[in-house]
Amino acid sequence: MDNQDQNKERFILLLKKYREGRATAEETRFLEAYFDVFEGEDELITAANEHEFLALRDQMKANIELKIASHFAAPRKRRFVWIKWAAAAAVFLTIGSSIYFYTNNIASTSNHFKTISARKMDRAQLQLADGSVIYLDEEQPGTIAEQGGSEVTKGSDNSLVYNQHADDPTAPPQMNIFSTPNGKKYKIVLPDGTKVWLNAVSSLRFPTSFSDHDRVVTLVGEAFFDVAKDEKHPFIVKSGEQAVQVLGTQFNINAYEDESQLETTLVTGAVKVTNANNTIVIAPGEKVIVVKDGSKISKVNADVELETAWVNEIFSFKNEDITSIMREIARWYNVNVQFSGKFPGDRYSGEIERSNKLEDVLKILALNNIHFEMQGNTIIVSYDK
Repeated sequence: MDNQDQNKERFILLLKKYREGRATAEETRFLEAYFDVFEGEDELITAANEHEFLALRDQMKANIELKIASHFAAPRKRRFVWIKWAAAAAVFLTIGSSIYFYTNNIASTSNHFKTISARKMDRAQLQLADGSVIYLDEEQPGTIAEQGGSEVTKGSDNSLVYNQHADDPTAPPQMNIFSTPNGKKYKIVLPDGTKVWLNAVSSLRFPTSFSDHDRVVTLVGEAFFDVAKDEKHPFIVKSGEQAVQVLGTQFNINAYEDESQLETTLVTGAVKVTNANNTIVIAPGEKVIVVKDGSKISKVNADVELETAWVNEIFSFKNEDITSIMREIARWYNVNVQFSGKFPGDRYSGEIERSNKLEDVLKILALNNIHFEMQGNTIIVSYDK
């Protein structure tokens, strides 16, 4: 069964829960908004037999009309966004076994947001120690360079692999920098066997071989690390105002330059996070937040699946405002974002596959009273009152 069939089967189960009165509040909100989108579409009718569809339609219409009557003194013009099943089934993912993207109105105050300018990088590039650049996507699988005692190869899966020569372990290390473009993530295997997944518009600076003391790399952007265990040689990631030290573990660091804070989330093992003033040790399921001006460092519980969803090609949002969401959209799709007018203090939660076209992602977000207009390479975002 392919993903589309699985999504449709889950959707049918969700319809059944709704008919039987067992759907949660989030599932109910999704279905009623979804019905507005798909009313009259063949795809919805084929999700159940005609009798079930007609009964479901009447039930949903009655519920929607009741909610409208209770919230508005006069009828409100409803805006419909027409999209097909295949696009929406691919875009929406699951709460449990159902599909969702919902809004949480947490404040009535209005906010103005700044323009978001995406950092432009159209190709994955490896900068060698002498300053020369190799564009990874233009290379065939196999050896692409020799650097400081290591053979640099491109894997068949488009990964970048460093193999340190056993016959030349004392060769002086050289510094390399690997940078990713918009819209793609890449895997790097470092000389010690550590695996690094580098998110879009990110860069990692690392030596071609590690010293007898520490294993030190520098990150800008976001990366997930699966560090090879070596108790004698701590692995240290420097990013902005912090340093993260581990021996062997899995963790995620978000250190994008356009974010106001650095976030380190631990999946397994233990890590120590240090800034100018403090040191914090965290356990699996926790994360450290460092405010970039150095004024605050704190430890909180983390949603590990949420923090690492990007590794599985998913945008995952939980209680985020629209500007945070659009920063991720800008990085991935290589667009600028401009906000027009005022926005309420709404927060959004949901998941969207990063493999979708930008226009489909915007159609989904538009279900939440957000209006998008493309002008060249810029998205104009406004709130639909």
